[in-house]
Amino acid sequence: MRNLRETTKGATAGAASILTLAVSLLALSVPQAGAEEAKGGSGCSQRYHASLGEIAKTEYPALKAATRMPGTVQAGDPGLPGNLLFPPLSVGQRTREETAALRFAASLARAKGRTGGTSDADAAWMADRLRTALGDYLTQSPSPYLCSGVEDYIAELRGDARRLGPPPIQREALIAAQTSVVQRAVSAALLAMKPVPLPADKPADRPAGGALSELRPTMGPDRVDMTISTGSTSNTPRQDPDLPERAPEVPQRFDTAADLTGAVDRLTAAATAGGFLAASPLPAPAGPMPAISPATYPVLARLAEVRPVVTGTRPAVTDRTVRLRLATALSAIETLDYLMRSRTEVVDPVAAAMDATFGAILKAHEADCTCRN
Repeated sequence: MRNLRETTKGATAGAASILTLAVSLLALSVPQAGAEEAKGGSGCSQRYHASLGEIAKTEYPALKAATRMPGTVQAGDPGLPGNLLFPPLSVGQRTREETAALRFAASLARAKGRTGGTSDADAAWMADRLRTALGDYLTQSPSPYLCSGVEDYIAELRGDARRLGPPPIQREALIAAQTSVVQRAVSAALLAMKPVPLPADKPADRPAGGALSELRPTMGPDRVDMTISTGSTSNTPRQDPDLPERAPEVPQRFDTAADLTGAVDRLTAAATAGGFLAASPLPAPAGPMPAISPATYPVLARLAEVRPVVTGTRPAVTDRTVRLRLATALSAIETLDYLMRSRTEVVDPVAAAMDATFGAILKAHEADCTCRN
């Protein structure tokens, strides 16, 4: 019994010694961890916090001055309608860039062509929210975790800032994407209005009317025609021997306002030559619309003239398929015109100041947050 008590007492003393040793080691490790933090993450965070304070005094005031509240949005050109003359139709699939191009053009139309500053209430609200978020970030209290998640946070803010309008580099990408849309849409519309091919050696006894009088009119052998299949299973198109030689296709360009107005003229001329216009076209009741200056906005002025041809309750084009192709092509041309004219507008001061603030934050983060976690 005595041996048992001595054994228990010895075990208790041993456990107490182990506990005392653990507490001593923990006490020794705390100052070392604090020294490591002061040497590492805390020092980087302090430097980064100081840099944020400098940004709040340099780049941020320009953003604060450029940001306008929703109640002070400036109007655009009163000579523009304030919306798209040819709203896009829900036909086909669009890529991400094509969708972004359409959204940007629609915002320019609502702003009546104005790209400088916050052009509508939605953009003004977003600019104010971003300004507030950046102000809170730049003036926050010191924290050992200040260097964490900076790049992701700025990327998120930049994603929201895209609603204010794309930067110049992205704008060129949108123009390139929309140019491809115009090329496809114009070609599809012209193809839909193309006359039925006529063989070069037509029978002399073909009746002038009768059962064939209701078919779409044809053109003579001097036309430019597409190749057609001769019944072969090959995917390579062949020239029908009864048709004249196919003339080389002239590539269409859509680089200037003259190119776009020329495309509109080609479309209307093809509709007239193909007999797709009603004998007495009735203008569509489009409602009140300001007179668009042909000298300032030649493409929009031309589109406004041909608008009754394909829109309204009684459009001049009676063929539904042709009318759909024409509306799609004219809508694509209008979208591209807004995008191309946005090149000449002044740089958005809000977007420029915001981008400068974003860049300053990332630069400070790269320079100051060099400590290993």
